[in-house]
Amino acid sequence: MMFLLIPFFIEGDDDIKYGEITLDSEQTLMGENSQSEIEEDEVTSEFEIELDNFENEPEYAVYVSGKVKVPGVYYLEPGSRVYEALREAGGALENARLDHINLAAEINDGDHIHIPSKDDEIQEAEMSSNTVSKSSENSLIDINQADYLTLKDLPGIGPARAETIIDYRERNGHFSKTEDVMKVPGIGQGIFEQIRDRITT
Repeated sequence: MMFLLIPFFIEGDDDIKYGEITLDSEQTLMGENSQSEIEEDEVTSEFEIELDNFENEPEYAVYVSGKVKVPGVYYLEPGSRVYEALREAGGALENARLDHINLAAEINDGDHIHIPSKDDEIQEAEMSSNTVSKSSENSLIDINQADYLTLKDLPGIGPARAETIIDYRERNGHFSKTEDVMKVPGIGQGIFEQIRDRITT
């Protein structure tokens, strides 16, 4: 409780009079409480706005197809990885070829994630083999453009050297002449003699 002296005038009297007013603690703190409530409301409003912005953060839509249990379009948070999209699609089937997919890659909005099949690779290999065996001797393979399946079927090359050729090509650019293929680790004069009549640049 507190006391206040209030000056006042009485009509016809030149002297200033003082009166005493008593305020209880609730009245005294009313102003402070009102200000405190206003500040609390402002903080609460700011928090609600930030929460709404967080909840409304746009999601990425990705299409998962191929050898998964439930193909379709899924929505994931930005920064999600391919393995998370695969998990949303129910996981991979038994004949899925996951070693051809970078499961740790970060997704982007609108990505199409296709999980290949082991059977697909066998069919592609058979088709490539048939194409090479049926092609004429005058049909040359461009070692600057040929893919893995085409290169690995060349005499003496095989899977390992095919990957090495592609890796060398990506690091150093195109071959200027066919002899440059001998710059690839693991390919010497002997292997070059086996493929020189089958390749071009």
